[in-house]
Amino acid sequence: MDSNSKPTGRKTLGGLQFWTDWRWCHGWRLQRHWRMQRARILDPENRLVESGSYEQCVARFDEIAPNDLPTDGPIVLLLHGMNRTRNTLRKMERAIQEAGFETARLSYASTRQRIQDNARGLSSVVEHLPFGQVSFVGHSMGNLVVRRFLYDLQQQPESSQQKSLHRMVMIAPPNQGSKLARWLKFSLLFNVISGVGGREFSWRWDEVKSELAVPDLEFGVIAGAQQKLHFLSNPFLPGPDDWTVSLAETQLENETDRYEDFLMHGTIMKDKKVIAATVRFLKTGHFSE
Repeated sequence: MDSNSKPTGRKTLGGLQFWTDWRWCHGWRLQRHWRMQRARILDPENRLVESGSYEQCVARFDEIAPNDLPTDGPIVLLLHGMNRTRNTLRKMERAIQEAGFETARLSYASTRQRIQDNARGLSSVVEHLPFGQVSFVGHSMGNLVVRRFLYDLQQQPESSQQKSLHRMVMIAPPNQGSKLARWLKFSLLFNVISGVGGREFSWRWDEVKSELAVPDLEFGVIAGAQQKLHFLSNPFLPGPDDWTVSLAETQLENETDRYEDFLMHGTIMKDKKVIAATVRFLKTGHFSE
């Protein structure tokens, strides 16, 4: 590798909004920058191990990632929401691990890249996973990344993707878009903060929604349902909501199960009851005991 590609051991922030995971193996991650033609490898403690071109890092990743560890059980991939990071799902991940699952808590550039670009990164992760059975837990926009990944799979019936896709838990998913984002689409502040990801919900939603699959695996939806006139409900959204997404916007045909409670969009994935329900669905295909 070139002079800029030597191991440094420097601690990083793990990706935030500028890097997307393209490979994962027992906590080691290969990431690509959303804009620069650069890639890097992080160890499980987010320390920088290598950097360089994507091709260089792929070759190095195959050398140093611990491929000899057990891969017997199923794995659950966790994807955060827009403007958030993988750290928001740390509590959820811990509970899923305690239930006996291997987990991969992924990063993607939710505000810098389009949903379809982040879905390409997810596809690469899934394709190279050293596990046969894969499930998903997504918060908010993370669910749309998974749905776009599934759509792309459906367009390639001869795909080399041989993983068994098992179950999916959608937490506060904007399955029908976001009226709030469309209402804010002329706001300079909204566009600056939410970036490309926000425009997917506002300006480009009609185009985006046509390329999101209804999962052909078992999936359940967890949604916040603050009643109208409650002080935590959003007056700009119709019907019950979680302040950011209305209950109606979370709905999707062929749901296996649904769990609704008085929950807020920004903290729903950390709620104890939500975490317990998520673990039950991953194990049984139902939210209730």
